[in-house]
Amino acid sequence: EERLSQFLWQSGNRYFLVDQDGTVIRQIEEEEIQSMVNPPSLYGPVREGESLENARALVYFVDASEHAPNIGQVVLSPQEIANVIGFKKQLFKQGIVTVVFEMNRETGSWIRATTRQGFDILFDPVASVDRQVENLRVVLAQQADPSVLEYIDLRFEDHIYVK
Repeated sequence: EERLSQFLWQSGNRYFLVDQDGTVIRQIEEEEIQSMVNPPSLYGPVREGESLENARALVYFVDASEHAPNIGQVVLSPQEIANVIGFKKQLFKQGIVTVVFEMNRETGSWIRATTRQGFDILFDPVASVDRQVENLRVVLAQQADPSVLEYIDLRFEDHIYVK
């Protein structure tokens, strides 16, 4: 049975495909990397009800610990996978496009989402995505120019930090 890739996982200078269960499927060969890291832009028709973002390439993840995983190793739990995908989709609905997700298991389970808008969003992949996205919406509604932001930290329930 063929396993579908959900994530492109980078650890140091090595890249891996990770399936929908969070399991590392295989290492990506050198010649494959560029087309996966920088896929061609999508233009034109998509299926009814599907946006260009949904038709886009794999979710790009960077493991800041730089410890390469083994083939068959689980690098993300099912809850983390569901929440990262849900977070990405909800951000997209608000016009925020994520470029890369970064985490370091040595410092905890939180994730840094780098956005095309130029600021980062720190969130907890095991906490309520809806609550974190609502907190983000409130912060951005109060921000005249979000491009001046460095980051928005949503990890601590109702304590939101902005820099």
